[in-house]
Amino acid sequence: MIYAVLHVSDFSLQAVLRADPNLGIGAAAELAERQPLAGDPADAGQRPALLSEGADTRTPGGRSPRSALETRVESGAVPPHSKTEAPPGSAGVPPASDLLRPRRPRSQEELPLFAPIPPPPSDTPFAVLSGDTKKAVVLQANALARAAGVTPGMSAPQAQARCATIVFCQPSSSADREAQQLLLACALDVAPSVEDTAPGICTIDVTGLPAEERSRHVAHALCQLREHGLTATGGIAATPLLALYAARDTTSVRTVENAPAFLHRLPLAVAEPSGEQTSILAGWGITTLGQFTALPKPDVVRRLGTEGFALWERARGGEPRPLRPYAPAQRFAASMEFEYEIETTEGVLFILRRFIDRLALELRTAGLVAGELVLGLGLADETTHERGFRLPEPTAREDILFRTLFTYLESLRTGSAVVGVSLRVLPARPLVRQPGLFETGLLDPHGFSETLARVTAVVGSGQLGTPELEDTYRPDAVKLVPPLPLVPAMDQPPTWPSTGLPLRRCRPPPALHVELTRSGQPAFVSGAQLHSPVAAARGPWRTSGDWWKPESWSRDEWDIELAAGGLYRIAKIGEEWYLDGEYE
Repeated sequence: MIYAVLHVSDFSLQAVLRADPNLGIGAAAELAERQPLAGDPADAGQRPALLSEGADTRTPGGRSPRSALETRVESGAVPPHSKTEAPPGSAGVPPASDLLRPRRPRSQEELPLFAPIPPPPSDTPFAVLSGDTKKAVVLQANALARAAGVTPGMSAPQAQARCATIVFCQPSSSADREAQQLLLACALDVAPSVEDTAPGICTIDVTGLPAEERSRHVAHALCQLREHGLTATGGIAATPLLALYAARDTTSVRTVENAPAFLHRLPLAVAEPSGEQTSILAGWGITTLGQFTALPKPDVVRRLGTEGFALWERARGGEPRPLRPYAPAQRFAASMEFEYEIETTEGVLFILRRFIDRLALELRTAGLVAGELVLGLGLADETTHERGFRLPEPTAREDILFRTLFTYLESLRTGSAVVGVSLRVLPARPLVRQPGLFETGLLDPHGFSETLARVTAVVGSGQLGTPELEDTYRPDAVKLVPPLPLVPAMDQPPTWPSTGLPLRRCRPPPALHVELTRSGQPAFVSGAQLHSPVAAARGPWRTSGDWWKPESWSRDEWDIELAAGGLYRIAKIGEEWYLDGEYE
């Protein structure tokens, strides 16, 4: 068995930074300033408003909505996403409005500049705190913060004392969940057997891949993660634990072929010994995994017990084991709750772009495409705005999916700020059939869909479509369905054997006055240019349906021959008679 591990270091920190709209928008603004479009200097300070004019931007408690850089400090707490060297709005810290002003794209052609959001600035030290109180401690820190002396377990004042420019963040369960889903989606693109091992760690069974292709597939997954805002490493080895050690010991992809030689130089802390075990082994002069595994296992068990045995097994890289398979997504959805209110479209679009990147990857891995999008916006007034988008042509292309949402949100105005966003994708099977030579398809399915939307706005919902027979015995029952994007070529109509006289139907059927005999048979017919006694009658042929519904129906049909000549079919629907057709 050969295993590969994808490992995201400082997972919670990367997840928060990846999902933070303010950091992403600030980076997008810097990118726009570095690459301005000619002839557009006036738009540099514009930002699309999401709130309607005159909308109340206060929270239920009466406070105005706060951005991440305007979180109030309460009881000595360290505000999330705020620089500790100065309070919000003071010198040295840009106000939130400065970070919320990327140049607005004026057309869909400018979307490539607007949509891809670069990662947060790499020259800023970040750290994740365990809470927002005085007792909060550092959970994770990036490389710059660690280089300045910040380590996990420090309090916020201690970390600030060692790194004055550090930026603190709060952990987010929704951001962690979204990042883990992205990690698993990239892992499923490598091989179908994947295990959700731990937050920021997933294990892949790559035994079925050719040996020379394993590193390339893992490297491709790392590139996908990097494009979507996560920096990860990969390891390939004969055991899952050994592959994890390899992933933690490299900056890209590492394949372990000689396990003893690889483990010999690794520090003992890699195997995660307890504090007591570390003290005992340090007294023995053991500081590396190679030194520890050189000890006889029975002697280690005799002196350190079962915990020592488990440590010895971890030090030698563990054993091969069956993976706990992760079931691929059956419901393609993503959601996130914000810790602060968002008033502009950029913050929502930033998160939606992250959602679309991950969901499109999951769709492609499952061999599906998006047939419909359902967007949900949670508002500060505790209401939800939901809108569905039926795609004219199923696709898994990120740019088309994002453009659909961007066009809608560009003109959307809400009554209050956004506090949460969700996106659900209804999957569909991709079109794999090559169109025939005489088939007619749409040159621009998305443009045709926009035209239908405008016509629907004029004639009303449910009044536009292609007629289709309903699955019922009720005569002439039809329904309207969306037009087909591809019209197949007409086949040669089949030739059926003659079964009787042809009937010319009347559309719509004209009303008749019918006189009946005592036995209930038609005796005289008048109306619809007919006025004659009935010479012969056959029937009735009765059909009915939907008797359990308010719109139940019944129908009695008669074939009659008039004394004046002519064969006709008449029908009684309810208490009324109609001329259904004439036999030729």
